[in-house]
Amino acid sequence: MSNYIIGTSNFNTIKDLCSDTMNHSKMTAIIGYPGAGKTTALEWFTSEHEFVYYLKVEPSMSARQFYTKILNVMGIEGKHLGNTLHDLINDIAFRLNYNPIKKLLIVDEAGKFKMKFLEYLHEIRDKTDKSTGIVLAGPEYFHENLKKWKNKGIIGVPELYRRINHWEYLSPPTITETRKLCEMIGLTDEHVIKEIHNTSENFSEITYKAENELINQKKMK
Repeated sequence: MSNYIIGTSNFNTIKDLCSDTMNHSKMTAIIGYPGAGKTTALEWFTSEHEFVYYLKVEPSMSARQFYTKILNVMGIEGKHLGNTLHDLINDIAFRLNYNPIKKLLIVDEAGKFKMKFLEYLHEIRDKTDKSTGIVLAGPEYFHENLKKWKNKGIIGVPELYRRINHWEYLSPPTITETRKLCEMIGLTDEHVIKEIHNTSENFSEITYKAENELINQKKMK
């Protein structure tokens, strides 16, 4: 299934939020259902701007692997990496702070964070709060987990939670957005477009159904 770039409300919201977070060195969170277009918009923003570093959290990652990956997306590898987790975090902070140009760190799939990762992320936030914006993107349960860990007083989480300046919740597709996406794919039958809209929960479903419908139409010709 292809990624189609259209100016949905979610796409524009993410684009504007990333710009504001980067320009003012904020820490913000984007919360959206699967298929809301988070990753598509975040990857687009990364490709269009310098000094924007994008990575995804993977469930199998250790803390060291996660922070090593931050340095990797910054172009640092091999012998230039620190020997300890403390060294890695200090190296990340140093490289983000070394010049006055504003930077942005985007962490996608943040719902896969382990609690310990958040404690260390709080450390990076404090060391780079003048040079770097941080965007955390994840599903609704990421926010719920963070609130739960905050209320339990998990080390580092209450401090990190207070530093998140804004929580942005994404919207479901509108009929106008469904129509625009279907037309971009090549589907123009209004009845079919409305049916796809009424039976789809997210942009990924709309894309999948529109592409399949177009294939079926071509087979019938």
